[in-house]
Amino acid sequence: MDHTQAKLILSSFRPNGSDLHDPAFAEALALAAEDKELGQWLANERAQDMAFADSLADFPIPESLRESLFEALATAYDSPGYNQFDHDFAGALAGLEPPSNLRGDILAAMEIEQKVTTLPPASNARKRRKSLFSLPAIGGAAAAGIVAALVWTSLLKPSDPDITVASITPHAVQVEAINFLNGNFSLDRRDPKQESLYQFLASNELPSPNILPVGLQEADGIGCKRLDFNNKPASLICYRQSPDQPTVHLLVFQRSDIEGDLPEMAQARKSCSHCTRSGWSIASWRDEDKAFFLLGKMEPDQLAAVF
Repeated sequence: MDHTQAKLILSSFRPNGSDLHDPAFAEALALAAEDKELGQWLANERAQDMAFADSLADFPIPESLRESLFEALATAYDSPGYNQFDHDFAGALAGLEPPSNLRGDILAAMEIEQKVTTLPPASNARKRRKSLFSLPAIGGAAAAGIVAALVWTSLLKPSDPDITVASITPHAVQVEAINFLNGNFSLDRRDPKQESLYQFLASNELPSPNILPVGLQEADGIGCKRLDFNNKPASLICYRQSPDQPTVHLLVFQRSDIEGDLPEMAQARKSCSHCTRSGWSIASWRDEDKAFFLLGKMEPDQLAAVF
């Protein structure tokens, strides 16, 4: 591991200390302890993080934040490049309420940062002197990312596994599925055998596919997970077609829980769409009793080839 790699790893260290036992972080920390230049960089990062936390503590979140976001989204309706995905995204946002403790959650995250690190004291001029440290701090950019993630996940996506949307329409599922898959999540069951995953889902009274698209029938399983949309259970199943192909994710619902029409599997290829902003492609279909949403971080023709 060189300095550039070590800096990249240490700058993404999470403030709750959950990365401490990760081998990559351990190696980067060992390198920082041995190398004076890297150690100084890490101390400076710590000072910047503390200054960021101090500033955040005095920053009030305006009560009009939600309304301001809606107004900004509304002005985009007539702007060039506004498309159906933007419309559905705005619609999903409009049905959600920001939690009353949003500011407290953000400050709590920064308090965790302070508790798991030993920070250099500040002078009257707000300068930090060099100090020994017990744990690395996240970088300034990473800290800003944590705050942004807290804000947007609080506003847009309730905590796993329950997802609240105005209504469970196909577009709402697609928006929330992308939002969920872009975050950190764990699987309830891991197994390369598809049949084992389906048995696990059945034992938990969760929906699973009867027939898969041709391109997934021989794919290895990765794992599965229960999700809830408005307290309606859905199954997330992850597949790997081959080592050099991106993972594909299948969401399975009871057909009666989805509001709106979906094509049959034979027409699913034509339903494949691409979200340019997120890089995800999505296809959806239904059978007699279930609804399906297939997502992959790939080009739309790659996902369409599954059918």
